[in-house]
Amino acid sequence: MSYTSVPHLSTEHQEWLKALDFYDNELDILEKRLAEVASKNTGIEAMKAVEHFQNQFIIQRNTIDELQHNINEHVHKAMLDAKD
Repeated sequence: MSYTSVPHLSTEHQEWLKALDFYDNELDILEKRLAEVASKNTGIEAMKAVEHFQNQFIIQRNTIDELQHNINEHVHKAMLDAKD
């Protein structure tokens, strides 16, 4: 059986959370760009494509939220294990 030190695990958790924050910020930028495109292209086909991308952004944000929750849950469990 192999063991990982708590500080090492904590560092990994922080790296994962920072990466997820980065991708969340990237989605903000992409949403702003999509809004610009939508304002310039008001045709039905363009609006369908805009809606498709908006839905994809929602899916990606939900995934980021789930991952952040799972990481934070794992941090909590690791802390409890370390206490024991």
